[in-house]
Amino acid sequence: MAEAATLKKQKSAKQAELSQCVSDKASIEEKLERLRTAKKEVASVQTEIKDLKSKVKDKSDQPDTWQGKKLTEFENLMEGAFKTDYDTYYKKIDNYYDEICDEITRLENEANEKGGLIGWLGNQINNLGNEIDKLVHH
Repeated sequence: MAEAATLKKQKSAKQAELSQCVSDKASIEEKLERLRTAKKEVASVQTEIKDLKSKVKDKSDQPDTWQGKKLTEFENLMEGAFKTDYDTYYKKIDNYYDEICDEITRLENEANEKGGLIGWLGNQINNLGNEIDKLVHH
C-alpha cells in the first residue's frame, strides 16, 4: 500500500502541474488576443499613413492649385522635410509592427509547448491512475 500512496502523491503533483500549465496557456492565449488586436490596429495606422501621403501627393498634381513659386516650395517640402518625417514615422510604425509579429510568434510557440506539456502530463496522470487502480484492486 505504500507504493499506492507514493503513486497517489505523484498523480496529485502531476495534476497540480497540469492545472498550472492550463492556467499558463490561458494567460498566453489572452496575451495573444491582445497582440493580434494591436497588430490589426497598427496595420490600419500604416494604411492611413500611406493614404495621407497619397492625398498630399495627389494635391500637388492638380495644376490649378499649385503653380510657380507655390509649386516649387511645395515640391521642395515634399522632397525634404515631409518625406524625411514621413519615412522616419513610417519606419517606426513598421518596426513596431515587426516587434508585435515577433512577440506573437514567440507566444504561439510557447503556447504550443504548453499544449504538448499538457498532453504529456495528461498521459502521465492517466498512467499513474491505471497503476494505482491495479495496485488497489488486488
